[in-house]
Amino acid sequence: MHVTKRLARVLALALCVTMVLQAALISASALNRGFSVSAGAIQDGGLIPVTVTVDGGYNLAGCKLKLRFDEGFLQYVRADFGAFGGVTEAGVSSDDSVTLSFVSMDAVTTTQTFCIVWFRVVDGAVGTTQIEPTVSEAIDVNNQTVSGLSADSVSITVTAQTLTMTSQPSKKYYFCGEPLDTTGMTLVATFPNGSTKELADFGLFGFDTNSSGNQTVTVRSGKHTASFEVVVARKGDVNCDDLVNLADYAIIVDTAVFAENQPEGETLFRQDLMQDGAVDCFDAAYESLLISGIVQ
Repeated sequence: MHVTKRLARVLALALCVTMVLQAALISASALNRGFSVSAGAIQDGGLIPVTVTVDGGYNLAGCKLKLRFDEGFLQYVRADFGAFGGVTEAGVSSDDSVTLSFVSMDAVTTTQTFCIVWFRVVDGAVGTTQIEPTVSEAIDVNNQTVSGLSADSVSITVTAQTLTMTSQPSKKYYFCGEPLDTTGMTLVATFPNGSTKELADFGLFGFDTNSSGNQTVTVRSGKHTASFEVVVARKGDVNCDDLVNLADYAIIVDTAVFAENQPEGETLFRQDLMQDGAVDCFDAAYESLLISGIVQ
């Protein structure tokens, strides 16, 4: 009686171990789906290597794998099968995908690189795109259909390699309260494939219209930046002491009455309160209104 109970316990324990092992095998099989796809770094000329790896655990003797891609973003170049055994073929389908196929006399029993597919970034393409793999056909060495094979899609992000400001904004001087004006500024991005593009979308940082002084304005696109300098001044502060008083008025009057030549650059900007390109009695009158507080 005791022997029978002990035997029953042993058999029950063995059954539990078997079920655990089967569950582990099923879990491993679910995680291993036959193929993996990975994208390498963007190389000179905008070339991107996409590596397809086949798992030897399925004993595959043939398959067709499609890599769907965005033709507005990527251009198919070629597929290198390298030392992979068997008859291989690659070509672009009408549904914007590369079809990779192989037929081998022997089953693939070791995990190895199936092929490296080369794409080139289309001129001007910026952002993120995906390559979506699907397995349309697969057979093993016994000519039996193998189902459930797939691979995760892979993302490719393209950003500019360099950002160059080929021309700076025309306006360099501002009175407090004026908004930043980037008219005249040209930004050119250079991409990995060697193409260039003038950018219209960018971020601006560092400009404070309520703070007087020299300021550096940073232009950012992606991870790249460029910059330019501006001057923000309190209107009427001619001598740069952050005050508006009779000392500033005297400078404007002296320029308007006695100067043989008009000032230039920042000096002209600070005294030309009417912003008509010349320092004259009208600017002196405007300065007196600023001092008295009649205008701001």
